[in-house]
Amino acid sequence: MTTDTAMENPLAFRLRNLLEYEKDCNARLLKMLASVPAENRDDERFQKAIDKFAHAVVCRKLWMYRFGDTDLPPSTCFPAGIRLDQLPEM
Repeated sequence: MTTDTAMENPLAFRLRNLLEYEKDCNARLLKMLASVPAENRDDERFQKAIDKFAHAVVCRKLWMYRFGDTDLPPSTCFPAGIRLDQLPEM
């Protein structure tokens, strides 16, 4: 019997890979947003980018609720006015 996870449970292996890919993408996006110069952070496009990222995070939380991973659903699907420093804790 093989100990290769991909052979034992290919779906679980693929889902783990997708999760790792998503975590990497989120980390890169946070790094990119943090690289915006302070004088450009008042631009409405910067806030829109943060709010879209927060929306994606909330959608993930909603799916986790639907899967039974959490007890409460998110309070909103379209958070607005999120600060850059709030994204990592989300």
